[in-house]
Amino acid sequence: MRVTQRMMVEQLRRNINRNVENLVNLQNQLSSGRRLTKPSDDPQALSQAMKLKASLDQGNQFLR
Repeated sequence: MRVTQRMMVEQLRRNINRNVENLVNLQNQLSSGRRLTKPSDDPQALSQAMKLKASLDQGNQFLR
């Protein structure tokens, strides 16, 4: 298959767009101070964070 100039430009554009999306995500994480800003960021880590929060709430309730 022949690699055309257009194919190279399209690949470059996709790579730039992907890098910009990654940069936006990292900037959002830095500005908020949180790694998980929405559930779709990392569902497994969100689940673990929710379990830890529930455990902390139970401990606080017990102390009261």
